[in-house]
Amino acid sequence: MGDVGEARLRVHVDGAVIYRGLACESSGPGPEHPGEALGRVLTAWQATELSGYAHIWRVTDLRGVDHRDAVLLVRRPYRRVHLVGAGELGEQLRQLLRGGVDGWRLHELPAAQTPLTDAESLLGPRVAGMLARYGFTTLEEIVAVPDLGLLDIRHFGPKTRLVVDAALAAYRLVDDPAIRAAHDRRRHHINSRLSAAHRARNAALLDLLASCDLEIGAVDIILESLAGEVVPPADPRVLQLLAAAGQPELAAVYARTRTPATPPPATDMPRGSSHDGHTSSVDADGAADGAADGAADVDADVDVYGSSDR
Repeated sequence: MGDVGEARLRVHVDGAVIYRGLACESSGPGPEHPGEALGRVLTAWQATELSGYAHIWRVTDLRGVDHRDAVLLVRRPYRRVHLVGAGELGEQLRQLLRGGVDGWRLHELPAAQTPLTDAESLLGPRVAGMLARYGFTTLEEIVAVPDLGLLDIRHFGPKTRLVVDAALAAYRLVDDPAIRAAHDRRRHHINSRLSAAHRARNAALLDLLASCDLEIGAVDIILESLAGEVVPPADPRVLQLLAAAGQPELAAVYARTRTPATPPPATDMPRGSSHDGHTSSVDADGAADGAADGAADVDADVDVYGSSDR
């Protein structure tokens, strides 16, 4: 990161995560006025679409900055700037952006907002403290960030994002695209912890878990319980029956909700016949294999998992 400002203010301009090492660097005297610091940020943003957020701090001495008066600037579509920071510096920058700076304007938040502390029971003290240290004081400030993952918040990983998503959903603060994205992330988390057979057998339950606002730790306990359930083996007779009846979709669902069938023990009876006139075990195995192949053929067309895109 590059530092701008030797006397009063320090500015860090960060690009996207894959360009973490790039920054806006300059030489000469640093800006002492918030408007100059803001101008440096907007110039960097105009130079590349990959730059998405910035920090501005007041320098307290040669070795430190005042984090209590820090400001986070987040780039939004249509040349709007989302500003996080409740101190004097933040208010000065808000006033500048409300008037417009080189075509950039402030992204306004609702007058009534939800304090971060109100959601601490949902976020947990660790996540709430993580967000507070980064400058967030309300849930609406979090919602206005297009992608929290690009801010490089320390220890903010996929599981933390699920916790934040659940808290925002509980307060009805996410729009439809964000809800779908949150559900997709939770669905991926759920699918990664269960086998295909467990997912297929519990499709309706998993749909609800993916879309509810249940705390992710509780979801993990439920998933652990489901993963411990014994999945019964497929019965070759059922696979044979479904194959003979021309029901590949039913065979696919049946096969995917059970472990692979165990072939019956071989007998000394002539191939293709039995004493009672029924198909031998060898032919039953062949029919079972055919049903399994048919199941695989239609697997891509059968939604046995209860996809969250319904």
